[in-house]
Amino acid sequence: TLDGLTLSYKVPWPVDIVISSECQKIYNQVFLLLLLIKWARYSLDVLQFDDLVHAAENPQLKLGSLFEQGTGSQFLIKKEPVKRQIHRMFLLRVKLMHFVNSLHNYMMTRILHSTGLEFQHQVEDAKDRKS
Repeated sequence: TLDGLTLSYKVPWPVDIVISSECQKIYNQVFLLLLLIKWARYSLDVLQFDDLVHAAENPQLKLGSLFEQGTGSQFLIKKEPVKRQIHRMFLLRVKLMHFVNSLHNYMMTRILHSTGLEFQHQVEDAKDRKS
C-alpha cells in the first residue's frame, strides 16, 4: 500500500501563510488518491490472462491442474468453457478500464484543472486589489 508515502516541502515565509502544514496534508491525500487511480489504470492496462489463454490453446490441459498449481484464476467456474471464461474476463477488464479512465479524466479535468484555474483567478484578483 501507499499509505506511508508522503510529499513534504518546507515552504518559505510568506508563502507558508497560504500553504500551511494542514494544507500540505490535504495535498498529500489528493496526491495519494491520484496515484492510486493511476496505479489502477496501469494495472488494468498490463493485465493479461495468460494462464487462461494457455488452457484454451491446450484443451488436453485440465483446469484442475491449474487450480492445484495455484496459477489459475480464483474466479473460474469449472462448468463454464475456458474460452467463454476468457471472454468474460476480458469484458470485465474493459468495463473496469472504462470506469477507472472515466474517474481519472473526471479528477484531472473537472476537479484539478478547474480548481487550478479558480486559484489562478484568485491570485490575479489579489494582485489587482493590491495595486
